[in-house]
Amino acid sequence: MNRSVSVAFAALAFMGSGQAAASVPLSAIPLSPDTLLPAREDLQLTDVHIVPEPGAYGSLVTAMDRPVCLRSADPADPWRSGLLFPTGPTERFVIERLIPGDAPVLDRVLVDGSASFPRARVTGHVRVPLAEIAREGDIAVYAYRSAKAVHFFVPRGFNDPRDGFDGDGRVDGRFQCGFVSADLDLPNGSLVTSLTGPRPMREDERWISDMSAVTTPRVARSTDAPPAPAFVVNLSVSRVSRDPEPLVSVMLRVVPREVP
Repeated sequence: MNRSVSVAFAALAFMGSGQAAASVPLSAIPLSPDTLLPAREDLQLTDVHIVPEPGAYGSLVTAMDRPVCLRSADPADPWRSGLLFPTGPTERFVIERLIPGDAPVLDRVLVDGSASFPRARVTGHVRVPLAEIAREGDIAVYAYRSAKAVHFFVPRGFNDPRDGFDGDGRVDGRFQCGFVSADLDLPNGSLVTSLTGPRPMREDERWISDMSAVTTPRVARSTDAPPAPAFVVNLSVSRVSRDPEPLVSVMLRVVPREVP
């Protein structure tokens, strides 16, 4: 049994239908190097598209139903997004993919657009080992640690393309992406967030980048797949004087659907 799976099963405590909780010592979460290393390779982009724009290079958009996000090439900028606006084909950007399985990893690549899209030139690459520390149905929580923080990742989905836009949709850009992330500083930190479980989408849904496209009848609410459940996720890192090391705790709770 691999390390991440054994951690999850040893720590997981089922609390009844629709709920699960886990508490693991910090040392059970891998201390993983996450710095991009120099690389020279071409990458075929299947979960990131370019959206042409008049008079501009275009914008980059992720597939809404894939656990992939975009980031700036600036390592000091932690913001992850489903939409990025490079100024030209040579501007560098980061693609992060959450890869589940027996040995889950966060695959992070630094690319530029100088190759002919959908190919991109990779100039930096790192695969960050993760541990799966909790699961409830299709929702799993993954984590790794660095010297000063614990970094969490949770795959998410969208029941409607509108859900990928911030607020009430008045912001045109579709900035939500296919996983939620959180960085909790050591030795104490906490966060509560809500999300929808992963759900497959139609081709005309997954690439929407502009809110104006959602208002057309062609992209009404999908009935091709049943709605995914909503979850509340509680994350915390804590240490009291009697603890030999900080404890990392996760609680997953399914939010019951409203009955019309």
